[in-house]
Amino acid sequence: MRIIFEDENIALGVDEKNNTPTAIITFTSLFLPNQRVKDDSWNSFSFGFNEKYISTLDINAFYFVSKKNNWYESISLDLALECLFKDAFFLFINTKVLHSTSMGAYGCLKVCNKLSVDYLFLGSPQFSIDNKIALNEKRWSELTSDLTLIHNDAIQNINKFTGKIIIILDPNHFLDMKQLELANLNFAEDIIFLPGAGHMPFQYLMKAGILELCCDLAFSFDDSKFYSIRNVINDFYQKKLDWDLVEKALSLPAYADTCRELALIDSFPPGLRMILIKKALKERPNGPYIKAVYKKLSEKLIK
Repeated sequence: MRIIFEDENIALGVDEKNNTPTAIITFTSLFLPNQRVKDDSWNSFSFGFNEKYISTLDINAFYFVSKKNNWYESISLDLALECLFKDAFFLFINTKVLHSTSMGAYGCLKVCNKLSVDYLFLGSPQFSIDNKIALNEKRWSELTSDLTLIHNDAIQNINKFTGKIIIILDPNHFLDMKQLELANLNFAEDIIFLPGAGHMPFQYLMKAGILELCCDLAFSFDDSKFYSIRNVINDFYQKKLDWDLVEKALSLPAYADTCRELALIDSFPPGLRMILIKKALKERPNGPYIKAVYKKLSEKLIK
């Protein structure tokens, strides 16, 4: 790993793997200062987002690492970009994928046009942390109350972006869906809904065992393979579906997503199943029918 830039806010490093003019660029998401490493992500002060897997691939990668939970709202981002634009290896790269989630995806959206990126592969992106724009957003208020939003242009950037987009998020996550409404996106082409994923869709795909395949397609620098990520996720759901539940859901189509989530939960190790069931029941209690299904599945998994 070669460090291109580092100050008190951001570190930017590059892992030069080959002489192919293609690269992945990632931004770290939020970290927990008391733990240094998030228990549901890969990033820390030292490692770039998804570096754990990307480092195993023969692909060049640039990692933006946030040392503070400041949403890349500092002059440090501009300084890092200045150094990046002077880097001979970066100037050699002509095809790029931006990849991250949440705050990291927010960082990606700030720079997607400046870096002339070809592909965006994002999870649960936050399009604005400005409470004058994101009126429902309260999650990040403690972290953002003292920030001066000098790069508050993620919405404008995504609406001007001309490359290929895949955004993965949970349609049952109210606040992430409200964030999505801020951007003018083609839902049929750009968005893949992942029911039950919560705010961490890539972690959900990892637990489901298909994250690496999705990443391989996203990092192929091939349009058809990039968009085939949707087929991988759809096929996974189809294989895991409990068809008795699906038939029942035909008369109640609004609950079909929950049935898919239940089927996915059923594929997890026993110790994790009950935790996920209880969490889902607490967060998405969609009336007596769903409660009954959860109860039935709970009884089945306890045995």
